[in-house]
Amino acid sequence: MCQLVSLNVNGKSISVASIKIEYIKNIVDNIFRCDLIDKVVLFGSSLEERCTEKSDIDLAIFGKKTKSKMFNSKSYKDYIFYVTSFGEIQDYDILYFDSTKKNDSSIMKDIENGVVLYERVE
Repeated sequence: MCQLVSLNVNGKSISVASIKIEYIKNIVDNIFRCDLIDKVVLFGSSLEERCTEKSDIDLAIFGKKTKSKMFNSKSYKDYIFYVTSFGEIQDYDILYFDSTKKNDSSIMKDIENGVVLYERVE
């Protein structure tokens, strides 16, 4: 069990697990590395008191590229590298969705209950 603390992200205050705050800051701080990303959503136990040191960090990333094009882009690879190599050993569950396609996946309800860490303003 952990304590929830407030984190200011893009002028908005969100509650996150205290033991994950530096990792979450790193996720936001490195978003500039990939201009193909339209939105990043944090969901799961990192937003709840049930979070532990061993809990992974669940991220949903949205963009307008197909999954294969995104995964093959240098900027996306760089972003994922900087996120996953930060600090001590931390597991991530990073999901990518093509925002131009409708997705009825069962995980979407969990993602919709998450918090937006980044959203491109057009």
